[in-house]
Amino acid sequence: MIKSINGCWCDSEHKSLYPILKKWLNINSLFAERENGHGPWGDTERSSVGILAAAVWKSNNYCFEEYHFEKRNVNVKGKIEKGKYKGRIDIWFSAAKSEYVGEAKRCYQKHH
Repeated sequence: MIKSINGCWCDSEHKSLYPILKKWLNINSLFAERENGHGPWGDTERSSVGILAAAVWKSNNYCFEEYHFEKRNVNVKGKIEKGKYKGRIDIWFSAAKSEYVGEAKRCYQKHH
């Protein structure tokens, strides 16, 4: 079953993420309300990762930001290639019995 919270979807395979998603939406809404509609998503990748990290912790899970991790090489077509290297990931977190890693990227929107 797929659950929706304010238009964000979470399928049953990833149900452990539902409490985190709920907290994340709440924190973003509170921030935007306080800042007259300006949300942390308009700033840097670090702001976005920080809000996600807060949601993870507030959901009674564990999280590390700028975590040392062994990364895989991915080519321009998105295919995983042989070989690994040491680097950092933006976020590592656990939810229930699953572990997740994430890399944040900022998306710029053209205004007409």
